[in-house]
Amino acid sequence: MVKRGSIAQRQQRIAGLNKAREAKRRLKHPLSAETEQSDADMPLEQDIVHTRSGRQSFGGSYDERGPQRATTEALRAIRAKNIRIAAAAKKKKKPSLSERMSYISKKRFDRNPTEQDAAEEQVDDNEGRADNIADVVNEDPELTALKETNKKLLEQQKNLVKEIHCLKTRVKRAEEREIRTKKNMERKLKRLQDKTRQAADAESESSNSKYDGSDDYQLVGFSGVVDE
Repeated sequence: MVKRGSIAQRQQRIAGLNKAREAKRRLKHPLSAETEQSDADMPLEQDIVHTRSGRQSFGGSYDERGPQRATTEALRAIRAKNIRIAAAAKKKKKPSLSERMSYISKKRFDRNPTEQDAAEEQVDDNEGRADNIADVVNEDPELTALKETNKKLLEQQKNLVKEIHCLKTRVKRAEEREIRTKKNMERKLKRLQDKTRQAADAESESSNSKYDGSDDYQLVGFSGVVDE
């Protein structure tokens, strides 16, 4: 025979599980139509009939979803708070690119920035932008003209530096070309001299090979005096 105490404990445990499951489902989908319909069709606590098997019966039909009225009010308050937070997030101004970059750089070097640091950084960025805008608005026309003139002079200086560099490169290439031409002429002259020398040597060798020595007897005993 089952004791009454065990049945009551099991009913209480099942009711707690059902409450937790319903709360989790509503937190996941706070604005769904199903949630609104379930709120409208939710039975009152006095309509819940506890059976001996531990199930909760609503008018003869079995349904797992049966949170109490206090849980329903809490979930509705949470849903309303979520709606207000979403509306405030939509109205909030998106940060500019410079603000995002400064925040990223600060976060990169400071792994644990506080809310005060973020607020101070935002104030500094706003003040810097305001100063820049004020400088542009209140700038002296003469100072603006001087800045433009300085900018033009810097551009002219850059162009002159480029031209000087080009001229130096051209002179260097001309000198290298002249040196190469001189070396080529020296090589050609040397080749020509070698060919001339070789031709002269070949000619002398050929003349020596043609002499046979048939007139050598006339030179033997010649005293240089002619007999009468």
